[in-house]
Amino acid sequence: MKVWLPTIRTGTGSDVFMERLAEGLLSVGVSVELTWFPRQLEFFPEAMRYAQRPSDIDVIHANSWNAHAFLGLGLPVVASVFHVVHDPAFRPYKSLAQSLYHRLAISWRERIGVRGSDAVLAMTEHVAGTIRDYFGREEIRVIPGWVDLQHF
Repeated sequence: MKVWLPTIRTGTGSDVFMERLAEGLLSVGVSVELTWFPRQLEFFPEAMRYAQRPSDIDVIHANSWNAHAFLGLGLPVVASVFHVVHDPAFRPYKSLAQSLYHRLAISWRERIGVRGSDAVLAMTEHVAGTIRDYFGREEIRVIPGWVDLQHF
C-alpha cells in the first residue's frame, strides 16, 4: 500500500503530525510519499488537486482544511482533524479577522472534505464530538496525537 500525504507547510504542529505520521506508516511497512506545498496555497488549496501525484498511490491522507481538493479523483481520501476552529469554545480567543477567515474561507472547504472523505480521523474524543456537532459526520475514528517522551 502507498499513501500520499499532500501537505501545506504551515510551520505549526500539523507539520510535525504529518512528519510523524509518515514515519509511523513507514515503520509498519506502508509506503509513503509526503509532498510539501507552499503556505500560500492555504488561501487556494484547490490548486493542490492539479499537482503531479506520485505514481501508484492507493490512499490520499490530507488535513481537513484541504481534503476536499482531492475528492473525486478515484482514490480513497482520509481527512485528519486536529481541532475544529469553528468550535464555539474558541470564539473568545479569536480576533475578528480570524473569525471571518474561518467562517468565509475554511468552513465550507472543511465541511465538504469532512463529509466527503472516505474516513475521518480526530485527535481526541472532544474533537470527534465537535465534528459530529458542526459537520454532521457520525463515523469518526479517534487516533490520539502523540508526545515525544524522550524530547519532552
